Amino acid sequence: MGENKHTPSKPGWYWAKWKIADDGTRDGGELTPSDRWEVVEVVDNGGEDPADKLRVSVSGVEKTQSVENFFWGDRIIKADIMTELVAALQASTHALRSYQYGNAATELAESIAGKNDAVLSKIGGA
Repeated sequence: MGENKHTPSKPGWYWAKWKIADDGTRDGGELTPSDRWEVVEVVDNGGEDPADKLRVSVSGVEKTQSVENFFWGDRIIKADIMTELVAALQASTHALRSYQYGNAATELAESIAGKNDAVLSKIGGA
């Protein structure tokens, strides 16, 4: 199977299409392959083996699945984090407009940068 550029590298919620089921998955032959995008949760299994560290939890399926069993779409950003992201972007825009008109407040820049870093860290961007 070809490498997927969107394959998750950390836990979170993602869009995915289920290609194949792990051996022993109840109704795996009926559930896969699926041509439907669905939201799945990627969880940290705590395993030492990198191939088994992340597992995929599919709604209604009792057994977690291998990450390689899916075509991957984008990671989903939760609504509350999206709200924080928009607020951080608005604050940045206001600060830049302030600088545009001659304000050179380094405290403002430091404060905004700190808030932006905090929001970015929540979505894996920092």
